[in-house]
Amino acid sequence: MPRPIVYYFSLLSPWTYIGNRLFADLARRHGMRIGYEALAWGRCVKDWTAAWDIVRAADRDNLGIVLDSFHICVRGNPIEPIAALPAEKIALVQVADAPALVMDPLSLSRHYRCYPGQGDYPIVDYLDAVTRSGYRGPLSLEIFNDQFRGASAAAIAIDGMRSLRAAGEALATKRAARRPAARRPRAAPAAARDRNGRSAIATASDGRAAKRDREKVIDEGPDECSAARVPGRSVAAPAIGQDHLRYGP
Repeated sequence: MPRPIVYYFSLLSPWTYIGNRLFADLARRHGMRIGYEALAWGRCVKDWTAAWDIVRAADRDNLGIVLDSFHICVRGNPIEPIAALPAEKIALVQVADAPALVMDPLSLSRHYRCYPGQGDYPIVDYLDAVTRSGYRGPLSLEIFNDQFRGASAAAIAIDGMRSLRAAGEALATKRAARRPAARRPRAAPAAARDRNGRSAIATASDGRAAKRDREKVIDEGPDECSAARVPGRSVAAPAIGQDHLRYGP
């Protein structure tokens, strides 16, 4: 059974990697993992890349990073490097979209988060990078807005699941487009033709037949076989000592 995750934020924890080590060691005694998340409005750490540096320096197997698409996208953090993270160091992945409004990140987060695909953030690119890291853990919708607070919890849950499925389909489409196209079998080259327009294959066949006829003539003598027929041509019997064939009309 997976261990419980306790995660804390850069807003509340201006700790060095030494403090993270102590916290992780304390959590280990209770069979827990620790997830460290960078908040876009954090006082100490605002970007996931800085949070990762702290987690990596702490070097505890039960300490990982929490990734949230909102905090990453609202800060304009790079997404592609997420694919290089060790999967076992990602404690939790959170997903939320938002419109590209010009306002402070805290207000935008509290009132305008929305389902994946309803906003302007590159959610599919984010999920693509996360899955390419090898992460196969929990995926959490973390959405706050005024409309959801007054709606039915069941309806919100159903719509949330639909949005995740739609995001999954978009992710599958992106992956399919990235795969190299299947190689088509090469068409057989057109048969070469001689100067009379006949197929080189037929010409070669004629040549082999002519060779057999020549050998037969030589073995049996001119009296027994004065001429042999080759399809489309007549082959005169060679004179004694002649080492080539003359083709008649």
